Amino acid sequence: MININNRSAKKAKIIHLNNLRAKVLKSKHLNSLPNYILKFIKANLDELLSANPLELTELNKKYYSIQKSSNKRKYDSIIKKVFSYKNFSKDKKEYNLNDLSNNISIKYCPYCNRQSTINVRANLIKPDFDHYFPQSRYPILGLSFHNLIPSCTVCNSRFKLNKPLRLKFYPHPYMDNIIEDFNFSYKYDINSKNTISIILNKNNPIPPKVIRHLKLFKILETYNAHNDEIFDLIKLKQIYSDRYLHILSSQTYTGLKVSQKELYRLAFGVFYDSEDFGSRPFSKLKKDILEELNII
Repeated sequence: MININNRSAKKAKIIHLNNLRAKVLKSKHLNSLPNYILKFIKANLDELLSANPLELTELNKKYYSIQKSSNKRKYDSIIKKVFSYKNFSKDKKEYNLNDLSNNISIKYCPYCNRQSTINVRANLIKPDFDHYFPQSRYPILGLSFHNLIPSCTVCNSRFKLNKPLRLKFYPHPYMDNIIEDFNFSYKYDINSKNTISIILNKNNPIPPKVIRHLKLFKILETYNAHNDEIFDLIKLKQIYSDRYLHILSSQTYTGLKVSQKELYRLAFGVFYDSEDFGSRPFSKLKKDILEELNII
């Protein structure tokens, strides 16, 4: 999982709050709610739209704790209309999902770092947005910035679905940075048609939270469908006995003002720094294998 709490996201959160605050307050469905719930929404609206994931869970608990009806979910259907993700996704005239996608500027799914989260406004193509806290159980968080995770369709609609995740047990893309908590490796498998399998390096213990994430989004299974990425790196190692970037800088790009990070991106098609991993696919995978092969 790639942490996406970068500078662009922080600016996007402010824009999100400023645009949706008035929109929620203008919802005609607010009139269908009892006064005490209306007061709760107005008093906590900014937090409901922009609070961090931990604060959102507390707000959700607080909302259900004030219910005066014996049926705590009596007003869920109305709340879902007030914080309508469906309308937000379809609105073409005002701030909408396309704007959010552009502002966050994440090019590849943070869950898998494999599939594109492309946004082409002219063709009405936009990424999926996963509700980390499902709308079915957390309707009041339907438009919360940190509950809208730009993702690919496979991760959102096939692997995660409406599975309720708890922050204690699963990492959150805006809150956790698990990049250094595990490393990819590879092994030769003579019984496999593909010969090489992508595995986890188990020299250091992997936190249970990370293991759950990798299993939920079937990272090893999907990455092994792309093991040609590893074949290419191993071939480089076989061709060049010395560090590949050193050879490029001293022989191929000699005389040009090219930094080591730029060389890395040109040579391997990914970024070196983890904060940029969301801009290219398989960034974490490639860096781990490149280091294991001593290519970088």
